Amino acid sequence: VLPQPSSFRSYSTQPRLSSLVRELGWTHPVIPQSMDIFKQARVGGEVTSHQDSTFLYTTPRQTCLGLWLALDDATLRNGCLWV
Repeated sequence: VLPQPSSFRSYSTQPRLSSLVRELGWTHPVIPQSMDIFKQARVGGEVTSHQDSTFLYTTPRQTCLGLWLALDDATLRNGCLWV
């Protein structure tokens, strides 16, 4: 696991996220990677509904969990995730 910048580490290891992951059944979560996506409001095309689980599937048991975390306020006006 490569070291992450301290701002990412402090955000991604905050107690409320750790609690959420544990509530989902993960007992020893680790952060193997991060991905930054810069999406400006009204720029680029629509991303249709999809599931990333196809890319995170592991066998013989599920060992990978993906979380989408907004770093800025996400609203209908600025192009939030819409489910």
